[in-house]
Amino acid sequence: MHPDTITIRLGLSGLVVVETKEGEAVIEVVARYEAQGAPCPRCGCFSARVHQWHRQRKRDAKVWGKVVWLLVWKRRFRCPSCHKAFIEPDPACGRYRRTTGRLRREAAVGAEDASVRAVARWQGVSEGLVQRSWVEAHLAPVCQGAPRFMGMDGFCVARPGRMWTGLWDLEERAPLALVPGERQRDVQLALEGLAHPEAVQACGHRPGGALPASGTDGPASGSRGGGQVPRHRSGGEGA
Repeated sequence: MHPDTITIRLGLSGLVVVETKEGEAVIEVVARYEAQGAPCPRCGCFSARVHQWHRQRKRDAKVWGKVVWLLVWKRRFRCPSCHKAFIEPDPACGRYRRTTGRLRREAAVGAEDASVRAVARWQGVSEGLVQRSWVEAHLAPVCQGAPRFMGMDGFCVARPGRMWTGLWDLEERAPLALVPGERQRDVQLALEGLAHPEAVQACGHRPGGALPASGTDGPASGSRGGGQVPRHRSGGEGA
Protein backbone atom coordinates (compact mmCIF):
# COMPACT_ATOMS: atom_id res chain seq x y z
CA MET A 1 0.00 0.00 0.00
CA HIS A 2 1.19 3.49 -0.83
CA PRO A 3 2.05 5.46 2.37
CA ASP A 4 0.09 8.53 1.16
CA THR A 5 -3.36 6.96 0.65
CA ILE A 6 -6.76 6.93 2.32
CA THR A 7 -9.83 4.71 1.93
CA ILE A 8 -13.40 5.95 1.54
CA ARG A 9 -16.74 4.14 1.49
CA LEU A 10 -18.39 3.49 -1.86
CA GLY A 11 -21.75 4.43 -0.36
CA LEU A 12 -24.00 2.86 -3.02
CA SER A 13 -27.01 0.88 -1.85
CA GLY A 14 -26.42 -2.88 -1.78
CA LEU A 15 -23.07 -2.88 -3.59
CA VAL A 16 -19.92 -4.45 -2.16
CA VAL A 17 -16.47 -3.68 -3.56
CA VAL A 18 -14.54 -6.58 -5.07
CA GLU A 19 -11.55 -4.72 -6.46
CA THR A 20 -10.38 -1.16 -7.17
CA LYS A 21 -7.82 0.29 -9.55
CA GLU A 22 -6.81 3.96 -9.45
CA GLY A 23 -5.04 5.83 -12.24
CA GLU A 24 -4.06 9.45 -12.71
CA ALA A 25 -7.48 10.49 -14.04
CA VAL A 26 -9.74 7.45 -13.62
CA ILE A 27 -10.84 5.17 -10.77
CA GLU A 28 -12.28 1.77 -11.64
CA VAL A 29 -14.31 -0.10 -9.05
CA VAL A 30 -15.36 -3.73 -9.53
CA ALA A 31 -18.47 -4.43 -7.46
CA ARG A 32 -21.42 -6.77 -7.08
CA TYR A 33 -24.67 -6.82 -5.12
CA GLU A 34 -24.48 -8.52 -1.74
CA ALA A 35 -28.04 -9.91 -1.71
CA GLN A 36 -28.23 -13.70 -1.78
CA GLY A 37 -31.10 -13.68 -4.26
CA ALA A 38 -34.13 -11.75 -5.48
CA PRO A 39 -37.90 -12.26 -5.91
CA CYS A 40 -39.11 -13.18 -9.37
CA PRO A 41 -40.87 -10.17 -10.95
CA ARG A 42 -43.42 -12.50 -12.61
CA CYS A 43 -44.58 -14.79 -9.80
CA GLY A 44 -42.88 -13.31 -6.72
CA CYS A 45 -41.07 -16.53 -5.79
CA PHE A 46 -37.65 -15.92 -4.22
CA SER A 47 -34.71 -17.38 -6.12
CA ALA A 48 -31.02 -17.71 -5.28
CA ARG A 49 -30.20 -19.94 -8.25
CA VAL A 50 -27.76 -18.05 -10.49
CA HIS A 51 -28.37 -18.61 -14.19
CA GLN A 52 -25.75 -16.22 -15.64
CA TRP A 53 -23.34 -13.45 -14.70
CA HIS A 54 -23.10 -10.19 -16.67
CA ARG A 55 -20.63 -7.34 -16.25
CA GLN A 56 -22.02 -3.85 -16.79
CA ARG A 57 -19.99 -0.65 -17.00
CA LYS A 58 -21.59 2.37 -15.31
CA ARG A 59 -20.53 5.94 -14.51
CA ASP A 60 -20.49 7.25 -10.96
CA ALA A 61 -19.88 10.72 -9.55
CA LYS A 62 -16.30 12.00 -9.53
CA VAL A 63 -14.03 11.41 -6.53
CA TRP A 64 -11.14 13.84 -5.94
CA GLY A 65 -11.75 15.19 -9.44
CA LYS A 66 -11.27 11.75 -11.00
CA VAL A 67 -13.82 9.97 -13.20
CA VAL A 68 -15.24 6.87 -11.47
CA TRP A 69 -16.32 3.82 -13.45
CA LEU A 70 -18.22 0.97 -11.84
CA LEU A 71 -17.79 -2.51 -13.29
CA VAL A 72 -20.83 -4.23 -11.78
CA TRP A 73 -21.18 -7.99 -11.90
CA LYS A 74 -24.92 -8.62 -12.12
CA ARG A 75 -26.68 -11.95 -11.90
CA ARG A 76 -29.55 -13.47 -13.82
CA PHE A 77 -31.54 -15.77 -11.56
CA ARG A 78 -33.67 -18.75 -12.58
CA CYS A 79 -37.04 -18.85 -10.84
CA PRO A 80 -37.75 -22.27 -9.25
CA SER A 81 -41.50 -21.79 -9.70
CA CYS A 82 -42.15 -20.39 -13.21
CA HIS A 83 -38.64 -21.29 -14.49
CA LYS A 84 -38.17 -17.88 -16.08
CA ALA A 85 -34.80 -16.10 -15.95
CA PHE A 86 -34.65 -12.53 -14.61
CA ILE A 87 -31.92 -10.06 -13.76
CA GLU A 88 -31.43 -8.83 -10.21
CA PRO A 89 -32.57 -5.31 -9.22
CA ASP A 90 -30.16 -2.39 -9.54
CA PRO A 91 -31.06 0.14 -6.78
CA ALA A 92 -27.78 2.06 -7.11
CA CYS A 93 -28.44 2.99 -10.73
CA GLY A 94 -31.99 2.07 -11.63
CA ARG A 95 -33.35 -0.25 -14.29
CA TYR A 96 -31.69 0.16 -17.70
CA ARG A 97 -29.59 3.08 -16.42
CA ARG A 98 -25.88 3.42 -17.17
CA THR A 99 -25.21 6.04 -14.52
CA THR A 100 -25.64 5.95 -10.75
CA GLY A 101 -28.39 7.90 -9.04
CA ARG A 102 -25.68 9.79 -7.16
CA LEU A 103 -24.16 11.12 -10.41
CA ARG A 104 -27.56 12.18 -11.72
CA ARG A 105 -28.39 13.98 -8.46
CA GLU A 106 -25.08 15.87 -8.55
CA ALA A 107 -25.71 16.88 -12.16
CA ALA A 108 -29.22 18.11 -11.27
CA VAL A 109 -27.92 20.20 -8.36
CA GLY A 110 -25.16 21.67 -10.50
CA ALA A 111 -27.66 22.67 -13.21
CA GLU A 112 -29.49 24.89 -10.73
CA ASP A 113 -26.58 27.35 -10.60
CA ALA A 114 -24.57 26.70 -13.78
CA SER A 115 -25.33 26.11 -17.43
CA VAL A 116 -26.05 22.62 -18.75
CA ARG A 117 -22.90 22.78 -20.86
CA ALA A 118 -20.68 23.69 -17.90
CA VAL A 119 -22.06 20.87 -15.74
CA ALA A 120 -21.70 18.36 -18.60
CA ARG A 121 -18.06 19.33 -19.12
CA TRP A 122 -17.23 19.11 -15.43
CA GLN A 123 -18.88 15.71 -14.97
CA GLY A 124 -17.67 14.39 -18.33
CA VAL A 125 -21.17 13.43 -19.48
CA SER A 126 -23.51 14.52 -22.25
CA GLU A 127 -25.65 17.65 -22.03
CA GLY A 128 -28.70 15.45 -22.58
CA LEU A 129 -27.91 13.48 -19.42
CA VAL A 130 -27.67 16.71 -17.38
CA GLN A 131 -31.04 17.87 -18.70
CA ARG A 132 -32.72 14.53 -18.03
CA SER A 133 -31.19 14.41 -14.55
CA TRP A 134 -32.61 17.83 -13.73
CA VAL A 135 -36.08 16.81 -14.94
CA GLU A 136 -35.86 13.54 -12.97
CA ALA A 137 -34.93 15.40 -9.78
CA HIS A 138 -37.76 17.93 -10.05
CA LEU A 139 -40.70 15.84 -11.23
CA ALA A 140 -42.24 15.48 -7.75
CA PRO A 141 -43.84 18.56 -6.16
CA VAL A 142 -42.12 19.68 -2.96
CA CYS A 143 -44.77 22.12 -1.64
CA GLN A 144 -47.99 21.06 0.04
CA GLY A 145 -49.95 24.33 -0.11
CA ALA A 146 -50.41 26.99 -2.75
CA PRO A 147 -47.58 29.54 -3.07
CA ARG A 148 -48.29 33.26 -2.82
CA PHE A 149 -46.07 34.06 -5.79
CA MET A 150 -45.49 31.56 -8.54
CA GLY A 151 -43.19 31.58 -11.55
CA MET A 152 -44.36 29.86 -14.72
CA ASP A 153 -42.34 29.51 -17.88
CA GLY A 154 -41.21 27.02 -20.48
CA PHE A 155 -37.90 25.30 -21.22
CA CYS A 156 -36.71 22.78 -23.78
CA VAL A 157 -35.35 19.30 -23.10
CA ALA A 158 -33.13 18.42 -26.04
CA ARG A 159 -33.58 14.64 -25.91
CA PRO A 160 -36.32 14.10 -26.79
CA GLY A 161 -36.80 17.56 -28.32
CA ARG A 162 -39.89 18.93 -26.60
CA MET A 163 -41.00 21.85 -24.48
CA TRP A 164 -41.90 21.58 -20.80
CA THR A 165 -43.72 24.03 -18.54
CA GLY A 166 -42.30 24.58 -15.07
CA LEU A 167 -44.09 25.97 -12.02
CA TRP A 168 -41.97 27.45 -9.19
CA ASP A 169 -42.59 28.91 -5.75
CA LEU A 170 -40.61 32.15 -5.97
CA GLU A 171 -40.58 32.78 -2.22
CA GLU A 172 -39.36 29.30 -1.26
CA ARG A 173 -37.12 29.00 -4.34
CA ALA A 174 -38.53 25.52 -4.92
CA PRO A 175 -40.15 23.70 -7.87
CA LEU A 176 -43.86 22.94 -7.65
CA ALA A 177 -44.51 20.86 -10.75
CA LEU A 178 -43.24 20.08 -14.24
CA VAL A 179 -45.74 19.67 -17.07
CA PRO A 180 -44.78 17.96 -20.35
CA GLY A 181 -45.70 20.32 -23.18
CA GLU A 182 -47.24 23.79 -23.12
CA ARG A 183 -50.94 23.10 -23.55
CA GLN A 184 -53.20 25.27 -21.43
CA ARG A 185 -55.32 22.27 -20.40
CA ASP A 186 -52.32 20.39 -18.95
CA VAL A 187 -51.04 23.47 -17.12
CA GLN A 188 -54.54 24.11 -15.75
CA LEU A 189 -54.66 20.57 -14.32
CA ALA A 190 -51.34 21.17 -12.58
CA LEU A 191 -52.63 24.45 -11.13
CA GLU A 192 -55.80 22.78 -9.89
CA GLY A 193 -53.63 20.28 -8.02
CA LEU A 194 -52.38 23.09 -5.79
CA ALA A 195 -54.31 24.03 -2.67
CA HIS A 196 -56.43 27.17 -3.28
CA PRO A 197 -55.05 27.93 -6.77
CA GLU A 198 -57.14 31.11 -6.89
CA ALA A 199 -54.77 32.61 -4.30
CA VAL A 200 -51.76 32.30 -6.59
CA GLN A 201 -50.31 35.35 -8.33
CA ALA A 202 -48.34 34.10 -11.33
CA CYS A 203 -45.48 35.85 -13.06
CA GLY A 204 -44.31 34.69 -16.46
CA HIS A 205 -47.68 34.62 -18.20
CA ARG A 206 -48.82 37.42 -15.85
CA PRO A 207 -52.64 37.27 -16.02
CA GLY A 208 -53.91 40.76 -15.50
CA GLY A 209 -50.37 42.13 -15.46
CA ALA A 210 -49.85 40.99 -11.86
CA LEU A 211 -46.26 40.97 -10.62
CA PRO A 212 -44.92 39.62 -7.33
CA ALA A 213 -43.71 42.06 -4.74
CA SER A 214 -40.10 41.17 -5.48
CA GLY A 215 -40.50 42.11 -9.13
CA THR A 216 -38.84 38.83 -10.20
CA ASP A 217 -39.47 37.58 -13.72
CA GLY A 218 -40.03 33.97 -14.63
CA PRO A 219 -37.08 31.61 -14.22
CA ALA A 220 -36.31 31.29 -17.93
CA SER A 221 -36.25 35.05 -18.55
CA GLY A 222 -32.59 35.45 -17.61
CA SER A 223 -32.69 36.67 -14.00
CA ARG A 224 -33.89 33.21 -12.80
CA GLY A 225 -35.14 34.77 -9.57
CA GLY A 226 -36.66 32.03 -7.44
CA GLY A 227 -36.78 29.51 -10.26
CA GLN A 228 -34.44 26.61 -10.75
CA VAL A 229 -34.59 25.87 -14.48
CA PRO A 230 -31.31 24.70 -16.05
CA ARG A 231 -29.78 27.17 -18.48
CA HIS A 232 -28.74 25.85 -21.89
CA ARG A 233 -26.66 28.11 -24.09
CA SER A 234 -26.03 27.43 -27.74
CA GLY A 235 -22.41 28.61 -27.69
CA GLY A 236 -19.58 29.83 -25.46
CA GLU A 237 -18.58 28.77 -21.97
CA GLY A 238 -21.27 28.28 -19.39
CA ALA A 239 -21.34 30.38 -16.27
